[in-house]
Amino acid sequence: MKKPIQLAAVLILAVIILIPAILIQQGIFKPLYLMNSAQEPSEICFGEKCYSLEEIESPQKLCLRETCYNLEVAVSPEERTQGLKFRSNLSKDSGMLFIFPEKAKHTFWMKDTIIPLDIIWLDEDYNVVHIVEGAQPCKELPCELFNPQERAVYVLEINSGESRKLDLKIGDTFSS
Repeated sequence: MKKPIQLAAVLILAVIILIPAILIQQGIFKPLYLMNSAQEPSEICFGEKCYSLEEIESPQKLCLRETCYNLEVAVSPEERTQGLKFRSNLSKDSGMLFIFPEKAKHTFWMKDTIIPLDIIWLDEDYNVVHIVEGAQPCKELPCELFNPQERAVYVLEINSGESRKLDLKIGDTFSS
């Protein structure tokens, strides 16, 4: 009776460990963490003009009218994945700027984010292309996905309610 149980255990291990490992090695299956890191482009292009990620100056501050935000910048896939997760507060004049290597409709969610945020998508010239006001923390799956209507290169997260105080609108332009 032990042999059938042992054989079943070996087969289960093969299915759980070996087959996915072979599929990953052959490039047939790419888990999310590999897709986000190993496949990361090394430059950002706007039309015909391309910049290496090292050439891009990350603004330390973005301003709209008289209001400025001191920024933490998330450039690497790991930094962008971490974002503002597990933060219990964000000072009033602070935010996080996510910089992406391509202009796209970058989806965000609030998994493991403790504080409500306004999420603002910006094009390569810091023009506002989409706004989500008051995105709420997500405590358990499934979490709401926030999808912009337009493509963006940057995403700015600031405290919830700041967009309303700024009277922020699509087409407004931040300066660095």
